[in-house]
Amino acid sequence: MYSTPIDAHRTGKQIAVGKQLCFLGSCFADRIGERIKLSHWPAVVNPCGIHFNPVSLATSIADGTAQLMSSAIQVTQGEEGSYFSYNYSTRYSSDDVDDTRRRLSEDLRILHSGISQSSHVFITLGTSWVYHLLESGQVVANCHRQAQDRFRKALLSPQEVSTALARLVDDIVAVNPAVELIFTVSPVRHLRDGLIDNQRSKAALLTGAHTIVAAHEQCHYFPAYEIMMDELRDYRWYADDMLHPSPLAVRIIYERLVNTWFDEESTTYLQEWSQLSTLLSHRPHHPQSEEAQKFIVRRNQAHTDFLSRYPWASSSNSSSQC
Repeated sequence: MYSTPIDAHRTGKQIAVGKQLCFLGSCFADRIGERIKLSHWPAVVNPCGIHFNPVSLATSIADGTAQLMSSAIQVTQGEEGSYFSYNYSTRYSSDDVDDTRRRLSEDLRILHSGISQSSHVFITLGTSWVYHLLESGQVVANCHRQAQDRFRKALLSPQEVSTALARLVDDIVAVNPAVELIFTVSPVRHLRDGLIDNQRSKAALLTGAHTIVAAHEQCHYFPAYEIMMDELRDYRWYADDMLHPSPLAVRIIYERLVNTWFDEESTTYLQEWSQLSTLLSHRPHHPQSEEAQKFIVRRNQAHTDFLSRYPWASSSNSSSQC
């Protein structure tokens, strides 16, 4: 196979078996975090929704680590009368301002728990293109279908990216001093900005991220973007939209992440869960037959044995919190 191998080496503490992880940022954080959660590994994945740009992500983390009371959450009434927050997704929109604040407050508490109780927090950066609300200058995470003339599009400089990430790091470390932070740049292409401006955007993210990694011992970099761009540099590794990595590409990047950051016991767990998951998903064609009944007994015993070795796996949520 003709490719350029990427050196994805670990520079911090390995991930120990059963330790909670937290994945925040772009939709690629969802893709990787979901694979972890499907293995019944304790993980918090974008509990307050996706944040593509580093400024909005830093604001969300600041809200979560500050444990804002619902009354302190900034909410706006839109042109059609609904209430929403410019820093969060449309799923919080409601005709009832108290309902919007309550649901946001609940998910911010999950975010605080994810940040404060995880051994490793993964930060995935999607774009450095942002929209400023003209009336305040605020960088918004979501325009909520408000009139286009209320916003100004701009490209964050590498300095602005690193400033946002520095604030993010300070807020996370303040509530979790022992945490390891792993930054990565999403390989998802934002073609709405055009190919050239997509590359300008990724360049600012890469420069900003490496500036922070160089300045903090607890901060590290995983080359998901580089693996996609160099090792898998072919359109067959993309989904049909030619923007997102294909399921196989996501699996390859995920496996590189596991091999780089997870310790031996953790990788053993993931391998055992994969085998057990295949066993659990099998459905006999003739469930009442003697052979099928013996299989069911073996399958149930294998599941029981697995949980006796990893009891925490029985309570881990395998569905997304996003």
